[in-house]
Parts: sequence; C-alpha cells; structure tokens
Amino acid sequence: MTQAEFDATRQRVIVPEGTISYVEKGEGPVALFIHGLMVNSYLWRHQLVGLSDIRRCIAPDLLAHGHTDTPL
Repeated sequence: MTQAEFDATRQRVIVPEGTISYVEKGEGPVALFIHGLMVNSYLWRHQLVGLSDIRRCIAPDLLAHGHTDTPL
C-alpha cells in the first residue's frame, strides 16, 4: 500500500482534545494498532492489508503525530 493509497482511506473524528486521524480496513473483531513516538499509523500499513480479511483493523495517529491535530 502506497502512502497515497493509505492517505486516501484516512478518516477523522473530532473530540475535545482535537481531531484524531485514523485508517480503518476490514470487518470483524477489532485489531487496534498503536504506534510509538516519532512515527504514525503508516507504520502499520502492511499489517492492515494482511489482516483486513479476518479483522477490522484500526490504526490511529496519536495526538501530535501524523495527521492528528491538537489545539494550540
């Protein structure tokens, strides 16, 4: 999955702390992929593709990472 393909599936949800960006792929029981510091949800692109036929894979960008926005 290229960066452009990954970004094309990106969704957002607004919460009091800011706007959280995430990518979701597949159906079924949820598998949540959380990245570490200084990276973002794109880290999990291969796992989302490989597991989306058996799981609903969700990979958020944590606050202040990737495409997630936080108020200043």
